[in-house]
Amino acid sequence: MPMEFLFSCPNTGKTFSTDAFSIMDGHQVTTNDQGQKKFQATIRLHHPCPICKERHEYKADEMICPFTPKG
Repeated sequence: MPMEFLFSCPNTGKTFSTDAFSIMDGHQVTTNDQGQKKFQATIRLHHPCPICKERHEYKADEMICPFTPKG
């Protein structure tokens, strides 16, 4: 079963999920002086955004985590 990611349309702020994306070449995991790891990557949608119909790319640190508490 494909894994869907949660995205936010940068034009409207509305969210949607899709499994039609690619993690582009050149991604890496870096570690800072405190030992914290960070995934650096660009995620590209395969199709135009279902909300605004434009094509979007996202940096990994812009992604929405569905497990992060709100508020």
